[in-house]
Amino acid sequence: MNSQQIEYFLSAVKHLNFTMAAEEHSTSQPTISRQIALLEEELGFELFRRFKSGLRLTAGGAIMAQEFKKSNQIISDAITRVELISDGLDGELSIGYFTAVNTDRFIYPPTFAFMSQYPSIRVAIESMSFSGIRSRLDTGEFDIIFTLNTELPSFNDIDHLDCYDVSAIIAMSSTHHLAKKEGLCEKDFCGQTFLLPTTEESQYLNEDALKTLSKIGITGVTLRHMNSVESMLIGIRSGVGVSLLDSSSDLLFDSRYRCFRLPPEQEFKAVVICAIWKKNNINPIVPIYIEMLKENLEL
Repeated sequence: MNSQQIEYFLSAVKHLNFTMAAEEHSTSQPTISRQIALLEEELGFELFRRFKSGLRLTAGGAIMAQEFKKSNQIISDAITRVELISDGLDGELSIGYFTAVNTDRFIYPPTFAFMSQYPSIRVAIESMSFSGIRSRLDTGEFDIIFTLNTELPSFNDIDHLDCYDVSAIIAMSSTHHLAKKEGLCEKDFCGQTFLLPTTEESQYLNEDALKTLSKIGITGVTLRHMNSVESMLIGIRSGVGVSLLDSSSDLLFDSRYRCFRLPPEQEFKAVVICAIWKKNNINPIVPIYIEMLKENLEL
């Protein structure tokens, strides 16, 4: 079955005559007759009763005519929507990102570029916890989220695009006793209390953090789990402990914190901020945004 056979069939339905259908499509009557016969063979039933005076739809033919017309209308409507959206005339896009990321560097630039090119598309953008953006992507409330690649195993049926390479850091309060130390190194953090998210908040970030600390020789640490990134930041500021984060964080530009960059060892898993969207998301704005994001990343 192909689109041409369907068009020939619908034309024959309109005229109830193969010759007139052939004239409409600038082809021959045998061509129309043969293609409809092939369509009938594939479907397994006759679409027309053939008489010398013309054609008459069978019951099956009448049903297929209705369904093919519906399908054609759906396709036509979809094409119209795509054309409108491509012209920046209509549409909505909802974007989520994890809390504490430096939006001016990582999230806003491609979104600003997108909004400038498509000013009539309504863009909503919101920050949440790791678990929050995962949940809202699953429910369809977010079309696209930006999060760390450590979160990828938490999802099913997604597509993703690696966007920004970031590095691991240890964040501490500017009043922490290690914050003023000259020649600060990894070993200085042995025996410290490290604040980590709960496994419910980010199971895989938790696991990767423990592996990273072990690989760089930070031993004897005490782990304290916090319910959210906000709780971790409060814990850092209040001197409860230090935290293993990444260089996408706003903390790098906040004088209330000191951030120690870990060495970029080859054996570490690369930390990447990626864009994630569900494969079954039918919002036609999503592929347009992703294409612009790719272009923005190549600049």
